[in-house]
Amino acid sequence: MEQTAAHVSSPEAPRYVNFTTLGAGSVRVGRELATKECLQALLCVDDELVIVDHDGNEVEPDAAGRYNFTESEYMAVSEKEVVEDAGEFLAECQQRVAAGQPLQPAEASKLQAMLVERRQRVDRMQQARRHLISSTYRPRHAALYTFSEDIFRDEFRVALTAATPDAYRAAVTQETPTGVYSMHAFTQTFCRQLLEEIENFSYSGLPVMRPNTMNNYGVVLDEMGLGPLMDAVRVRLRPLLAALYPTLGAGIDSQHAFAVQYAIGHDVELDFHFDDAELTLNVCLGDRFEGGDLYFRGLLDDPASHDENFVFRHEPGKGLFHQGKHRHGAQRITAGSRTNLIIWFRNSQLRNGLQCSCGGHGDHAGHDHATAANGHPDRSVMHNGQ
Repeated sequence: MEQTAAHVSSPEAPRYVNFTTLGAGSVRVGRELATKECLQALLCVDDELVIVDHDGNEVEPDAAGRYNFTESEYMAVSEKEVVEDAGEFLAECQQRVAAGQPLQPAEASKLQAMLVERRQRVDRMQQARRHLISSTYRPRHAALYTFSEDIFRDEFRVALTAATPDAYRAAVTQETPTGVYSMHAFTQTFCRQLLEEIENFSYSGLPVMRPNTMNNYGVVLDEMGLGPLMDAVRVRLRPLLAALYPTLGAGIDSQHAFAVQYAIGHDVELDFHFDDAELTLNVCLGDRFEGGDLYFRGLLDDPASHDENFVFRHEPGKGLFHQGKHRHGAQRITAGSRTNLIIWFRNSQLRNGLQCSCGGHGDHAGHDHATAANGHPDRSVMHNGQ
């Protein structure tokens, strides 16, 4: 592996740099924060950290442990992984399994040990990110971190409090027979402040995980410290969800909340997919944009609904409820930028012991499932549980 020394800073250097690991996901870090010491801690590398550019050249830090990153994407591996050629071993095992070729017992044992080690590393990386964020991040809107009924619009809050069928019917609009409901749930003030908080965090340089395996830009709200707020929202919405979706909504007991961001030059659309959730809330927070409509094509397990062609035009403050198995996607944004709050609501009684469509079991914290036109999962999509 060739080595390149740190060199003079370039004015075109990226503000954020993304580091991809071997099997433990990736993390974006502000360029100024991405020192050797910080990366070693965030990526939980126990021996020597090796940073590699897209040409396979090792990038060395200077004497102060600072790198000069001129690209936006790098591979981050450990010296042990380089010596053991772990990447090639994993790729070969994946190819053989995909081709239906059995692994030798020693190979299977080695692969299992590597996968367990990587799962443990993912957990350690999450803890390291959250520790750094909680100890250094300064919120722009501190009031957001404590739940208040004031985040809901008056008419929606009245409906939640009344908790009657008539009140719910007045607060939501059924858009399709397949269970898509629209509503104006949150105040414009809440949407604006949450958008500003997300932007404030994005400019902090602190580590950012991909919100799921299909969106490259956005943030997991729990990592910002907004998990308790989203849990309180889940609890407040559960009676309404139970009324709208009796089988799925009554047992909602967890959530995975994140923001996704679309802009020219970044993510501009979202492929056809379904969510790893029983129910989903999707709310446009802003900003100014053109295009990017959301489209629905029926429920995954109901072929009779696959001719559905419902298109929803986003507007700030307006949201949708839909089932996670509802096949959908986002059309291309043609101008401006848009940020949406997504909350995946989960029902552990329904999902415990059930096999996820990606081939795993139980709760997969942060991935979507891309689908082909026939509704079957696209196995080429990487699933990166968070």
